[in-house]
Amino acid sequence: MNAWLNGEFVDWQQTDVSLLSHSFGRGSAIFEVLDIVPTESGPAYFGLSEHVERFFNSARYIGMDLPIDSETLTAELIRSAAENQVRSGACKFFAYYGGIEMRPVPADPKVDIAIFCIDYDLFQVKQEDLSKPVSVGIANLRKLDPATVPVQAKVAGNYVNPFLAKVEAIKEGMKMSSCSTPADMSPKGQRPIYFSLRTERC
Repeated sequence: MNAWLNGEFVDWQQTDVSLLSHSFGRGSAIFEVLDIVPTESGPAYFGLSEHVERFFNSARYIGMDLPIDSETLTAELIRSAAENQVRSGACKFFAYYGGIEMRPVPADPKVDIAIFCIDYDLFQVKQEDLSKPVSVGIANLRKLDPATVPVQAKVAGNYVNPFLAKVEAIKEGMKMSSCSTPADMSPKGQRPIYFSLRTERC
């Protein structure tokens, strides 16, 4: 599998980042994950423009200057999927501060961009397994309050919250969990969860 890294394709195992990088130590990397689905016209991204827009919004929320525009990123996402001949799978792409940094705010503002397009066959993942019903519990943890961090940003540090919620769910014998939230927010889990309520009155 080849990863796209700052404009070039490299072997995905050559995309190492220092443990002393700001984004590793401070959780400042932003990312998106989107499906690549088979269609009659060939593989296609699901919600590509929406994910790219959210990626740039995440950068704006945390004050990260991206070294790429949305049109170029979109083209490279499509090229990366073709490079790896993905028929059915997923794409995960990142922007991060890759330089060694000990300060709370990186002194070097250089941002790296990486794209990974993965066919499910590579990791023996079956699409139908991703659509099976799962057991879900309500976590003891609450979702991050928007008064503390920009919860709209898909930034790595925000995801300690659902990580801990899922750890709790696994210990309780469940597959997933949903965090309770302030009254003006919807529940948050590890992936979109839809609840069905059957009643005559609401």
